[in-house]
Amino acid sequence: MSEPVFHVFPAAPEPVAPFSHAVEADGWVQLTGQMPTDPGDPTKPLAEGIEAQTRRVMDNLALVLGELGLGLEHVTSARVFLTQFERDYAGMNKAYASY
Repeated sequence: MSEPVFHVFPAAPEPVAPFSHAVEADGWVQLTGQMPTDPGDPTKPLAEGIEAQTRRVMDNLALVLGELGLGLEHVTSARVFLTQFERDYAGMNKAYASY
């Protein structure tokens, strides 16, 4: 097993906790903790609504993947956490599916 490589990219959103944007190990890359924050201004308010927030998260994921020379077509699994599932699932899924 190879040693993990932890990546933090200046162009990506500032992490909201002490973690990296991506971790590489044994040919795999894991991304975690992506939030709907603006990579250019972490103090900017979050976008209104689940669809806009989902698009921001997906754009942030694409940005981090791009820094690694990868794209969304390389994603094999995604986990989404919704605090208001009944209210937000359809809108989140619509935005997610557009990617």
